Amino acid sequence: MHVMKEEQAALLLKKLQVEKNQLPAIRSNDPVIHTLNAAIGDIVAIERKDETGKYLAYRVVVGV
Repeated sequence: MHVMKEEQAALLLKKLQVEKNQLPAIRSNDPVIHTLNAAIGDIVAIERKDETGKYLAYRVVVGV
């Protein structure tokens, strides 16, 4: 899990053809967000694993 740099986030949004506010949200008071030192508006990339392999999920940090 990591906070995406602005350039990475811009490329992701362009690739997915979405606006930042269309991504699923994660609240700024989530303990993981404090650990990452993420700010409201940042996009967090989350690596997930399941029986088919690994994939990335993305969340935008929102206020409480």
